[in-house]
Amino acid sequence: MPTLRKSLRRKFWHNQAQKPPTLACIASEAIDGNSTCSSTSVKSPSHKTRPIPALLIKCNKEIQARGLVTEGIFRRSGNTALIEKLLKEFGDVDDTRCIDLSTVPIHTLTGLFKRYLQQLSEPVIPKLFQPELLNAYESTPGK
Repeated sequence: MPTLRKSLRRKFWHNQAQKPPTLACIASEAIDGNSTCSSTSVKSPSHKTRPIPALLIKCNKEIQARGLVTEGIFRRSGNTALIEKLLKEFGDVDDTRCIDLSTVPIHTLTGLFKRYLQQLSEPVIPKLFQPELLNAYESTPGK
């Protein structure tokens, strides 16, 4: 039985020599429209191409820039009304470059990030891979 890493790589990346794009590369294309990487999308197990949503890219960029030193970053709740407003705003506009998250409180950004992931019709880690991922975690030495 192949290891988790090998099976995920085989499922998600057809060409073993091709490296997955970095988040910075994906973000630069999503935000600026410029790309220097060979691939800017994620392959799902069914081999359909799905770009990473701009909401996740923009939130991640702000969280990395301002929130990594914040205690309880994903534990504390953000402003629910503002989270709902931002979700609606991202859903209503075609060009997300006009949405500025630099003034949004960090806990609201993390709440927005979590809420978006919770509302997906498919989990981020497909149910097919969840048992294998849990087994790999539990067999990790020093956990």
